[in-house]
Amino acid sequence: MNSTNQKFIFAGVIVHYISLVINICMTSAAMLGWPSKSAYDSWWTTSGFCVVQDASIPTELLCYLSLTASAIIAYALTKNNKQLKQDNPLLLERIQTSVFANAAHGFGHAFLWFMGEAAPPLEISLRPAAIANILMLVAFWVGSLKNVVGLPTDLAAGMSIVVLAAQYALHVPPELAFTYSQSVILLGGTFEQLRRRDEYSKKDGFLFFAVSLYYLPLFVLYFSEMFLCSKGVLAELGGHAVYDLYLALVPFGFYYAVTMFGRGDKTSNISKKVD
Repeated sequence: MNSTNQKFIFAGVIVHYISLVINICMTSAAMLGWPSKSAYDSWWTTSGFCVVQDASIPTELLCYLSLTASAIIAYALTKNNKQLKQDNPLLLERIQTSVFANAAHGFGHAFLWFMGEAAPPLEISLRPAAIANILMLVAFWVGSLKNVVGLPTDLAAGMSIVVLAAQYALHVPPELAFTYSQSVILLGGTFEQLRRRDEYSKKDGFLFFAVSLYYLPLFVLYFSEMFLCSKGVLAELGGHAVYDLYLALVPFGFYYAVTMFGRGDKTSNISKKVD
């Protein structure tokens, strides 16, 4: 591992651990209603994320459009892209992961918009609606844990049951289902990156560092939604649609950063091998 790659890996590890701490602290605060439930923005507490009231274009629809468009473009970018597979296999994998993640996320928003309500409660019941909700959540978590966290299908299926059982045991209210899901996905993504840091150190330390930075703006946006949803510029820009627009643009940000700025690091690796 050359010195530049080593620095990127070291910096990325530090950022990932910072993200873990922030994630745990913010999720705990939201779940416990700290410092007080009255401190949270009323638009956020209604749905669990910043849904702009009486918007000309519904927040949920804006989220669906940006995430779905991102998934389609990312799929087209990576389909049969032999050059990317040869030069940046980890980048290709990262962008392909975003296809499922953003498509599933967008579908969730479309579903909520169509139903005209917040996420239904997790209920253990033989009622058809409760069974349908559990099946949808299992499918979501299997796909998320497989594609985002990198678990094999059988392990992802088992872990999806654990995640839902924990959600039920913790009595997570419907308005905090997004907070809970976000926390689990970000934790899983962070651990997946830390687990594979040796692989990145051999192939692309710059991408490892770039992915570590990806989480930090999410925490800023999440904080803004919790406390400033109906105030100022966030509401004017579409509320939670800003958060999801960031998710929609990230795959292409990775592509541009790695293929442009990370090229020097790749060239350095090649020249050292030749020498």
